[in-house]
Amino acid sequence: MDAVTTIRMFEFGVKISFVAVLNSAYLFPIYKYMGTVVTNDNAKELSLSNLPSFHNGTIATAIAAYIFFGCAMHFVDKDFEWLTEHRHKFLAKKRVQNYSIFLSNLPEKMRSDTAIKEYFKKCFAHDAVIDGDVALNTPKLTSLYSKREALVAKFEHAINVLTVKGEEPMHSTKLCGGEKVESIPVYKAELEEMNKEISETIDRIVADKESRKAMDEEDYEAGYDIGEGAEDVENTSTGFGTNPDQPVGVSAKSIEAADGDAEGEGEGGDIEDGAKESALENGENVSNSGMKHSSSQGSGLDEVLGESLAVIKSLVVTQEGSPRSAAFVTFADLVSANMALQSIHNHEPWDMVSQNAPRPDLVNWSNVGVSNQALQIGELISLALTTTLCILWTIPVSFVASFSNVEGLVQIFPALQEPI
Repeated sequence: MDAVTTIRMFEFGVKISFVAVLNSAYLFPIYKYMGTVVTNDNAKELSLSNLPSFHNGTIATAIAAYIFFGCAMHFVDKDFEWLTEHRHKFLAKKRVQNYSIFLSNLPEKMRSDTAIKEYFKKCFAHDAVIDGDVALNTPKLTSLYSKREALVAKFEHAINVLTVKGEEPMHSTKLCGGEKVESIPVYKAELEEMNKEISETIDRIVADKESRKAMDEEDYEAGYDIGEGAEDVENTSTGFGTNPDQPVGVSAKSIEAADGDAEGEGEGGDIEDGAKESALENGENVSNSGMKHSSSQGSGLDEVLGESLAVIKSLVVTQEGSPRSAAFVTFADLVSANMALQSIHNHEPWDMVSQNAPRPDLVNWSNVGVSNQALQIGELISLALTTTLCILWTIPVSFVASFSNVEGLVQIFPALQEPI
């Protein structure tokens, strides 16, 4: 779509230039034969400067200006109609970025696939959410991949040397005083070993994620009452208000009712129960759950169970494969995706902010999960550096520009006044 839009902009330039050429077909003769100001300059004789003040020939210039700008506005209007039509067609295509949203700054209790999916299932119909994936921290895997890319470049270079020059490439095993070895066999063995290590790392990350997901689903199906944690999720599960007592807009229940899908509404269940289950799957401390029980014995049992789950999950979640504060959610229809994109999902500012999902091949994973504070500081630093660069750039440019005329040069170097 971007490439087609760029081509359309080039076409706009061609069309507006064609209008200017047509205007020059009658303006040049008027300037040439009706003007009397310029002499001995063929170029200026074809310009407006050849006409004297208040000359009747300037009427043609005004008419040409109206024609030019009128055609430009007409072309812009047509291009907007074209962009609207084709943009809507493009956004309606079955591409993953059109049916997905990106969530940033996730709260701790929402950093799991199950919590994300169940949250949006409570906001919309159960069959409206296809998948929810929380991004993972993979520093080791990223480092291995970078090393592999560098090794592949060396391996391909060695093969090219052998193909072009016909001689076996050699390299030293150490920076100083190392043994000379044949590059291709060594690089090949190192590449195979690194591919194996990368595969094992990926399998381990996937296995840990599936294990955490299974634990979360078991916790959700158990349906424990978790007290305060459930209330926090309940306040945000509607996605349309900042205060649970005074919601803004409509609630998740009203959306399901308006949807008219009896089956989907039946699967939705009670929002409060679902919210409690969603918070439980993220290992919330349930020390306050006794407030929800009339029996102190039941309260103590829930407290011990919640603490045990938190300890188990803290052992499972390591730095490699631990969840980031960002997630991608994919929906089954465009309506749900756009409603989720335009809704407020948390009462805290900058938490669970929804954005358009980029194409999978254009995701900059190093920026996924960056906190809002880091983004704001980065933007502030960027603005400060840009302002400083503009100020510092003005000084040398002004100094160099002063050399472009004799008067400025004499002012800087008065000794040159007599020779000049």
